[in-house]
Amino acid sequence: YYHVVKLQEEDIEERFVKGWGKGGQKVNKTNNCVELRHVPTGICHQTRSLTRNRSIARELLLNQLDQLYNGKDSKAAIQIAKIKKRK
Repeated sequence: YYHVVKLQEEDIEERFVKGWGKGGQKVNKTNNCVELRHVPTGICHQTRSLTRNRSIARELLLNQLDQLYNGKDSKAAIQIAKIKKRK
């Protein structure tokens, strides 16, 4: 059976840290990188931009939890299996 993964705010730690990569001085001086950690599992993901990527970071974290809890039945695994069948 498929386990529906839901994020609860109390299970997420959100931190803003200095970014990395291209951008020079702006990236090195501002805390615009979002670091999310799912407390029960310890899964962590980082993104570079503060405003837009808060939601992207949550979506990526949700996908990782889906893979952790559902394994072969996760949405990503099902998509990969469909692609492999086409070949």
